Amino acid sequence: MKMARTTARAILFALLWLSMPAGITFAEEFTDAIHAYLQQRVEAQNMSGCIVVGIVDAHGTRVISYGTLDNGTDRQADGDTLFNIHSATGTFTHLLLQDMADRRELNLDDPVAKYLPKSVRVPSRNGKQITLRMLAKETSGLPDFYQMLNPKRADDYLAEFGTEQLDALVSASQLTEDPGTSHRHGSVDLPLLAQAMAFQAGADYESVMADRVFGPLGMNSTTFTLTPEIRGRLAYEHFVFGCAVPPLNYGAVKPLAGLYSTANDLLKFISAYGLTPCHLTPEMEEAVTNLSYAPEIEGMFHTGGGGFGARVYAGYDKARRRGVVVLSTADDSGTELGNLLLESQWQSDRRPSQIQLANAKSDLYVGQYQRSPDFALGIFIVRNYLPEISRGVIYSSAGGCLVALLALLWRARSSRGRWITLAGAVAAIGLLSLLAVPISSRIFCSKFQPGIGIRSDGERLIIQSTGSDLCPIEEWKLRRAWGSQSHPVDALFPRIPTLLVPESESTCFERLTGTPITFSGDSAGRVTGLTMQYRDRAFHYEKTSDQPPAAPPPPKRPAIIALDTQHLDAFVGHYVFPHGADDATEIKMTIWREGSQLLAQVWGHNVFKGAIDIYPESETTFFDKIFGLDLTFTRNEKGNVAAAVRHQDGLPDAEGTKQD
Repeated sequence: MKMARTTARAILFALLWLSMPAGITFAEEFTDAIHAYLQQRVEAQNMSGCIVVGIVDAHGTRVISYGTLDNGTDRQADGDTLFNIHSATGTFTHLLLQDMADRRELNLDDPVAKYLPKSVRVPSRNGKQITLRMLAKETSGLPDFYQMLNPKRADDYLAEFGTEQLDALVSASQLTEDPGTSHRHGSVDLPLLAQAMAFQAGADYESVMADRVFGPLGMNSTTFTLTPEIRGRLAYEHFVFGCAVPPLNYGAVKPLAGLYSTANDLLKFISAYGLTPCHLTPEMEEAVTNLSYAPEIEGMFHTGGGGFGARVYAGYDKARRRGVVVLSTADDSGTELGNLLLESQWQSDRRPSQIQLANAKSDLYVGQYQRSPDFALGIFIVRNYLPEISRGVIYSSAGGCLVALLALLWRARSSRGRWITLAGAVAAIGLLSLLAVPISSRIFCSKFQPGIGIRSDGERLIIQSTGSDLCPIEEWKLRRAWGSQSHPVDALFPRIPTLLVPESESTCFERLTGTPITFSGDSAGRVTGLTMQYRDRAFHYEKTSDQPPAAPPPPKRPAIIALDTQHLDAFVGHYVFPHGADDATEIKMTIWREGSQLLAQVWGHNVFKGAIDIYPESETTFFDKIFGLDLTFTRNEKGNVAAAVRHQDGLPDAEGTKQD
């Protein structure tokens, strides 16, 4: 009898296994690849914090995580870990606005003043009023609230910015351009929009959002308010020096960047775009079309945001019916990782299988590879950059050529001469068009130096693109032109170090995407180049060096030492830093002591506002944990502190003289 039951269970298990969709097995290799990447990213680069990745398709969801919350507990990150989602908050503000518009509770093109208390004076310009749609797209022309703040603390600079302060700022504002003219992220647009929606709904903004958006989507852990229970699940962000920093109090700016959510909740949200539709799905589509400043590209929806060292990404691919969520407090590569995962090969039966190579063989791959100009790259650049040239430049250039052609035709004394001139002009245009292809390819390669670097990390090979970083606008154009989001190892796209795995003695593949890379060599067995196959295109690179690219240095983590109060008092005083080439005014800094802690506050153009704690790393050097400020103090011949050298990454060093 026992044998019969065992046999029956085995048969039932086999039937259930065979009845499962083939794609369900994607979880093993693909999630293993993701976990290996997260581990390498956090451990090899000595990062604090955690990264959580969520993936979803028709076969279900899977959450992969690595690292700790670093919130005073030893809790490991998982799908229920809370993260501040920063600017992605605006996506939900848009959705609530679209919901209210669909219920005919308001009109998107109405002036916002119609839905605000009479005490709020909303500015206008040249007869143009600020509408709800303009606020959603952040094109109102209202000022950046940060420039109007005078906070006590730089690490909690929004604590005193409530609804009264928001209303006072808006009422006192003067527009310097017509509403709807230009986009400015980080202004008071979304906070003012949220206030208008709450006033119209007759309830507070957070309650309306929970009732109409979070509830229907099943996002039970998504909130603006951190209760004690939620704080235990909150992952602390890590700023410049890898120091954990408690969450900000966002005050009236919550609708812009103050929402907290989890990977599990965000997977429910992006699933509603097509995998698990609900009554909000049409409104989600409408919100992207009607209210986003940058609408979706080629059926790819994505939202995200980030702080100093954190990054949030949520994306959905309609064609592939798959979604990805990345939440990170360890680094700021979440957007690139999310885009990469969204287009990766998920199914195990379509992913390459790896082999074990001798170290001597794999070492041949190590080095730097440079992409040479070619016709295909020139065609790509011409086809995708020409449409972005200003119409004024095109019209003025075309007009100048037309005037020159008419002048030549007028000077021709015969009909035959005019035909020769016209034919010559057509030939010149054709020749210039042909020359534009190789010229553009050479200019692009010269400016950005696209390349690929491969280095070894123990028994693993790490591959990444090299060359100059693209500015955000150039990067966005290239992504849009390809009809995809990003790729890790081609220099046309952002740089993310990923694992390179051998499939044979001459072929490897990038593990996350499965992208094949074939190496070529000479008669002596040396590797001389590689070819990467991507979206039916072949990218050729020549090996220029056997030296691997340098591994990114781990973040600097200075240790705090103890100094007595008498020693600390020597640094107390006022310091003046002369203005640099980019500063119109001088920078002033005051340092004082409270108990055993030194504090600093800076005044001037384009500086952080409010007091910050500064910590001793040595007897003469101090640092802060948020902005990456380093201060090195110098003494005069009498032994008194006379000056401070200010250092911040991305800025030139500056020396400030102590005034007293």
